[in-house]
Amino acid sequence: MSTFATCPQGHRWEVGLDTRAGPLPTCPVCGAGAVAPPPEASAATNPAEPLTGEGEATSIVDEGAPPRTAVGSHSAGRRGSPSSSQIILPVVSGYEVLGLLGRGGMGVVYKARQLGLNRLIALKMLPAEMPADAPGLVRFRREAEAVARLQHPNIVQVYEVGDWDGRPFFSMEYVEGGNLVLLLQRGLPVPRQAAQTVEALARAVHYAHQRGILHRDLKPGNVMLTREGVPKVTDFGLAKILQDSGGGPASFASHTRTGEILGTPSYMAPEQAAGHTRDAGPGADVYSLGAILYEMLTGRPPFEGPLVKILHRVLNEEPVAPARLQPKVPRDLQTVCLKCLEKDAARRYPTAEGLADDLRAFLAGEAVQARPAGRRERLARWVRRRPTAALLVGVVTVALAGGLVGALWYGTLAVGAVAVLGLLAGGGWYSARLRAALRDLELAQVRAERNVERLHLLLEATRRLMGVTRPDELLRLLGETTTLMANAERATIYLVDRERGELWSKVTTDTEVGEIRVPLGRGIAGTVAQSGEIINLSDPYVDPRFNPEIDRRTGYRTRNMLTLPMTGRDGDIVGVFQVLNKRTGPFEAEDLEMLQSLAASAALAVERAR
Repeated sequence: MSTFATCPQGHRWEVGLDTRAGPLPTCPVCGAGAVAPPPEASAATNPAEPLTGEGEATSIVDEGAPPRTAVGSHSAGRRGSPSSSQIILPVVSGYEVLGLLGRGGMGVVYKARQLGLNRLIALKMLPAEMPADAPGLVRFRREAEAVARLQHPNIVQVYEVGDWDGRPFFSMEYVEGGNLVLLLQRGLPVPRQAAQTVEALARAVHYAHQRGILHRDLKPGNVMLTREGVPKVTDFGLAKILQDSGGGPASFASHTRTGEILGTPSYMAPEQAAGHTRDAGPGADVYSLGAILYEMLTGRPPFEGPLVKILHRVLNEEPVAPARLQPKVPRDLQTVCLKCLEKDAARRYPTAEGLADDLRAFLAGEAVQARPAGRRERLARWVRRRPTAALLVGVVTVALAGGLVGALWYGTLAVGAVAVLGLLAGGGWYSARLRAALRDLELAQVRAERNVERLHLLLEATRRLMGVTRPDELLRLLGETTTLMANAERATIYLVDRERGELWSKVTTDTEVGEIRVPLGRGIAGTVAQSGEIINLSDPYVDPRFNPEIDRRTGYRTRNMLTLPMTGRDGDIVGVFQVLNKRTGPFEAEDLEMLQSLAASAALAVERAR
């Protein structure tokens, strides 16, 4: 016999019997917990847990438990809710355990206070019932080892790894805003917010990859949000760690068996769904990031349904284009999302940083590197998905062609055959013209969408600038915004120091350089500060005014440069914008127009700050 569980979003899935002693089942589609525990459900057949044998399905949700005991109910509908029986909280040296946050097959997470530093933390421990030699212990220690290596603003930080009464634990950053599942339950974010969130996640994931750690279970339930909306990756329980094998080339160490499926079905890459876990590389995390972006754009993951059907669809079907589900999804953002979801890992972004850079280009209103699938590629995918139908179409086409050629041998039918050929040729010409017009219309729509994104970015930047009063913070914010708006690698914002006859900046190209000071009238920036001209160089090294000293000191290579003045309300030049190395070619008129608008807002903010 079997029964069914339902999550708060209305997804329904089949589970087995007798799971009252196991962890709360979680939805295989969205990762949320069941609204109510199914009677007599079996944890061993729960399709929503990550498929590991000791699957983790914990999200950190504060249950507001009293300091020493906590009584919770599954009917709250939140993932990781405690069981209805009374829970005895552990007493851990150096910590005051306040309540239960969540639990899963590989860990129990408590809200606690670190007494020495008087700060709230999340305390993760192995379940008391887990044997000391269980495989989950290996995974738990691997998670602690993995996350302890990582110090990134978009990764939940580990503070301490220890042992209490024979049970290993680690303390980590307490994130109060809930997870991405809860945000999506309140409604879809705008596409721009989705792109910003996934860009931050992609940069965090790339940081982890650079340090030899694959996550392998990225999903909305494993993305925590601060109260300010900053996303943070958590739950590295299925991580694959890069190890150095005796001085030889490094390789990803795996504690899994061939054919073992790891991850959460709706968000796992095809290579994971096929059981090729040992072969999964950074592309598997890129796929999962694309699945998260897909759900943030459409309100559903790329593939839904019972467990077996999800795995089949992940391996064999293409996801529905996001714009067909939500027509307001921008074309460029859809293209980026679908590139992440390619079946072949080689066709995805080679790194998570590549995904982040394309999302940054989208946010800046620039062209993205990803390209939508062409007609030939779409035809090839259709043939792979429906080989029987493709064979039938091929046979019919050959038969028609043969019949037409045969008709040409008979004089009485020759005139009719020629007429048919003429009609086909005319129809082909008209179809080609129509396709060209549709392509032009689509390109015009994409350009309009990019201009809208640029306008959004300018409005966001202006609003933030008006709230800044300290010059140092203003320079930092201007540098970040200018880099994003121009889709460039670096930007330095100078302010004019009239008393000393210099430009100065604390937003430098490298932290080793320190404060930059440039005499007025010297170099590219000094010339612009004095003359008010705009200098756009496709190769700065050919201009005698360019000073390559900073490049030599930092090892950085300036490929192109745009420098423009920041003019105050009285017409005086109060600073200079200098932007280096646009990622997609030389700086163009659109870049200059947007940066001039930003410089006008910046000049007002500088005058207010002074």
